[in-house]
Amino acid sequence: MQLNRNIDRWILAVALGIVVLSVGFTSNLARQLAVEEENSIAIWSEATRQLIMADENTDINFVSQVIERNTKIPVYMVDSAGSILLTRNVRKAVDDPRTLNGPIELRISDEIVQYIYWDESRLLRLLRYVPVVQSLLILIFVVVSVLLLRNAQRSEESLVWVGLSKETAHQLGTPISSLNAWQMLLSERYPNDELVPQMQKDIDRLHTIADRFGKIGSTPELTLCDLNVVLGEAIDYMRGRVPGRVTLCLDNGQWTMDNGQSSSADDVSRMGLNSLNSQNCPTSPAEPPPTKQDCPLSLINKDLFSWVIENLIKNAVDAEATSVRLSVAQHNDHWHIDVQDDGRGMSSSVQRRVFDAGFTTKKRGWGLGLPLAKRIIEQYHKGKLTILSSKIGSGTTFRIVLGRR
Repeated sequence: MQLNRNIDRWILAVALGIVVLSVGFTSNLARQLAVEEENSIAIWSEATRQLIMADENTDINFVSQVIERNTKIPVYMVDSAGSILLTRNVRKAVDDPRTLNGPIELRISDEIVQYIYWDESRLLRLLRYVPVVQSLLILIFVVVSVLLLRNAQRSEESLVWVGLSKETAHQLGTPISSLNAWQMLLSERYPNDELVPQMQKDIDRLHTIADRFGKIGSTPELTLCDLNVVLGEAIDYMRGRVPGRVTLCLDNGQWTMDNGQSSSADDVSRMGLNSLNSQNCPTSPAEPPPTKQDCPLSLINKDLFSWVIENLIKNAVDAEATSVRLSVAQHNDHWHIDVQDDGRGMSSSVQRRVFDAGFTTKKRGWGLGLPLAKRIIEQYHKGKLTILSSKIGSGTTFRIVLGRR
């Protein structure tokens, strides 16, 4: 992304350079042409004066040729009162020629003085519009180039994401199969060992992770889920994997789960479903939502969405947060899921780059968690993932926007 921004800046700089050079060059040509037209009118005025002053013995062929050669520049001859006496190359006369270029004094006699005014030729006018036209064309070229470049970059990123995810899922498959075999063997030899079932939980978790990677690049299946239940299960999973100093809670305005309550997945689901039942909401994604939706139902892929929530919680813990609060709120036709922590916070420069692939503020890390989370929410769920607020020393709030169903 940083490289892409640098290329965009180079394209913009080159385009601005072309515009500046074009405007300067064209403006210089326009000034030179304006000077040439002024000189031509001066010669034309002198030829006109000589033609007016000529007698029957004067050869007027030369002055006539000079006068006839002016076929481009609009010319007005007026008297001392400003009344138009003569026009040449004028399609539509102006009301007051004295607002034009000039005047050139044409003294016929001591008592008679006339004045020559002239307008810019059509060629000079067109030349003045050339920089504007060129700037518009260059602007269109820059916009199209940047769009094509970004589309190509997104396509390349998609291929990298898909390839990386598929390969990761493939590589995880072999050790998971081996671990399954070892777990079955240990279960047979040590049927009463309390640690063997825990191994199965970890193996099941590896299955889930491999399945998540396998879904990247394909169209995931979306089902109608209660966001409170999904968030509660994610918190329950993360609670045993974060330091004891960190408090995780889910606040949906009706019930709050924190570290002081039961942390089993069954309890979380049961609490969520009991809350739904109390609101006459569906207890199964297969059931249609009621006409009035009081529970946060949305079409999501549960595995991928949980991955995003877990990633945001991990980032909060890495930012030295002691409290992470998740909440769901309705806003028109959308649900706002906020993940708020009291960690270190981020500067404005970090906020601008935090979703760029490869960018990280950690000593260890690939910088792929948040870009992947944003991709999951925006590409697969047609929602939005943004930084709602962040301040150094005051924590960060991420917001996920999903459609209501």
